[in-house]
Amino acid sequence: MRGRSLRRARTIGGLIGVLMAGIVAAAILGGSSYAYPLSFSGSATDTNLSFLSASPTISSDQPDYFPGSTVTLTGTGWDSGESVQLFVNDDEGKTWSYSADVVADSSGEFTLRFDLPTTFVSLYQVTATGATSGTARTSFTDGNVTAATIAVRKSDCTTAGTSFILGDVACAHSSITTISGNQVGDAFVQWVNPSNTVASTVTHANASQGDSFNDSFTPNAAGTWTVKVCSNNSCNANQTLDSKTFTVVSDTTPPTVTVTTPAVPGGQAGFFNATQAPVTVSVSADDVSGVTNLSCTDNGSPVTVGGQAGSSPRTGSFQLSSDGTHSVVCVATDGFSPANTGAAGGSSNTATVKIDATAPSVNLTFGRTPDHAGWYTSSVLISASGTDGGSGINNCTSAAYGGQDNASA
Repeated sequence: MRGRSLRRARTIGGLIGVLMAGIVAAAILGGSSYAYPLSFSGSATDTNLSFLSASPTISSDQPDYFPGSTVTLTGTGWDSGESVQLFVNDDEGKTWSYSADVVADSSGEFTLRFDLPTTFVSLYQVTATGATSGTARTSFTDGNVTAATIAVRKSDCTTAGTSFILGDVACAHSSITTISGNQVGDAFVQWVNPSNTVASTVTHANASQGDSFNDSFTPNAAGTWTVKVCSNNSCNANQTLDSKTFTVVSDTTPPTVTVTTPAVPGGQAGFFNATQAPVTVSVSADDVSGVTNLSCTDNGSPVTVGGQAGSSPRTGSFQLSSDGTHSVVCVATDGFSPANTGAAGGSSNTATVKIDATAPSVNLTFGRTPDHAGWYTSSVLISASGTDGGSGINNCTSAAYGGQDNASA
């Protein structure tokens, strides 16, 4: 009898043990009356076999965005039908935030799209909180190029330039020096005309630290231009990382022309003589658009300007050799389109060159007739006179001759 009681007690104890094990298992498995708090990345209290499920997640479709872009957030691992509150915040500057409530579908997933502000924000934090699944977090960046330089160059993108002629091609050379966050960001190069209106904006998406870019542009108005490198396509003051100015001029003026000749030695009445001819006339011209040709006239007739070389200055020369007074006038043609030909005000583009390379004609007059058979038997006065069609006669002297007899005296 006593043995039966012991066996009955053992059986009841076993049943109680099984029952307790079932209760503990139910608690662990998350029955309707028992909840077990589990910790994941973003803690969760799971009431539906959550220890067999992955932690809830939230993620963005890109790590970095343009300001004003559309962001797509995707959530997974949430309870079916769970209400999830989303909060997007500019944690660093605290200048902007966004919140929304979504409901997970039967698979525990959801998608939310929203637009970022058009102003610069470096880092966004996203927090997703569910009533049962807990919290999940992620982050993304926006316009995270933080330092860059820009330089204005000529059309070859190598030679520095600060002044251009209307129609010239200018080049902006930008270098990305610092990028925060994920080391990938978007840079913008903006050209602003003299009226302070944006003429062009170039986007360099997903730039890396150390990248350099060459952007060519043809200014279409005269005046002072500005080129900027920015972290945002609006290039506001706090988004402009560096800027440079340059000038553009419309060339409506012909080149400045200079004509030079050798100095005439003194005592020659302003004429070059036979030993000094031919005379070399040198011509040079300067222009902001460069000079493409030199042309001259001598007393109205064209002459060939030889040895032309260079652009600004452009130089050349020609020679004059004939006797007489030469009135020289020179002009030049610039490289602008349409071209300007002439000589700018203040030019020294004229010269007068006098050449007398022919000796004077000399006439001798005797003071009396010969004494005998064509001979003079005593001294005779001989007077000299001359003519010259160029520089004229400088002096002419007379002399009395009474020397030795000589048929050729």
